[in-house]
Amino acid sequence: MPITETLLAAIFVLFCATLRGFTGFGLAVALVPLLALVMTPQQAVPIVLVLQVAAGLQSLRSDWPHIDWRSIGLLLPGAVLGLPIGLFVLAQISPAVAKLVIGLLAAVAVLTLASGWRLKAAPGKAQVLALGGLAGVFNGLAAMPGVAVVALFLASPQPPAVARASMVFFFLLTGAVGALLAHERGLLGGGNLLLAGLMIPPMMAGTWLGGLAFQRLGGRGYRPFGVAILAAIAVMAVIQGVAAILG
Repeated sequence: MPITETLLAAIFVLFCATLRGFTGFGLAVALVPLLALVMTPQQAVPIVLVLQVAAGLQSLRSDWPHIDWRSIGLLLPGAVLGLPIGLFVLAQISPAVAKLVIGLLAAVAVLTLASGWRLKAAPGKAQVLALGGLAGVFNGLAAMPGVAVVALFLASPQPPAVARASMVFFFLLTGAVGALLAHERGLLGGGNLLLAGLMIPPMMAGTWLGGLAFQRLGGRGYRPFGVAILAAIAVMAVIQGVAAILG
């Protein structure tokens, strides 16, 4: 890729990684559309999957003590069970309609969270498993598993450090699965791996900056900032869906 486009891609990665370092989510949804400005989506998606894994590994040591293993243990089976359902529904409707539906559901979640509503206690096993299933359905529909998981942790009474660490770990695991599937389908060849390697330094710098901001603020402002990012995801999904439907 030309030097100018490569530098632009690095700036995009630095910016999005900083947001992700603070909130624990939003890297893929924010970064893929930006990278698609300087490369093809077929390049952008697998590169972001690799960066998602690298970012999770970078903060894994500090996040490890804060991970909510109970939620992770229930979200992952649900996500696996929900994935084929999402793929089946996707076969019946267009990806554009899927993104529009997910965007509208994310908007409902944003409005609910913005109203100040929060769970008074940790959700039960059945609830978390169901949300994991919803994440799997969203993943199969439009490669957007995070909406349900983010809404769960932002509404949770858990401390911000626990919510952030748990989301980072969940997306590390789903990113690893996605990267393996991309490699199997030939989307992670030498060129894309080289580009991903070039993007790792700005990704690490952004993740460090975002994590530092989170620590310095002690989690203050974490929830409203997270709701704002979730709102941006909802708007982007709706715009993409409507634009694709209108052709």
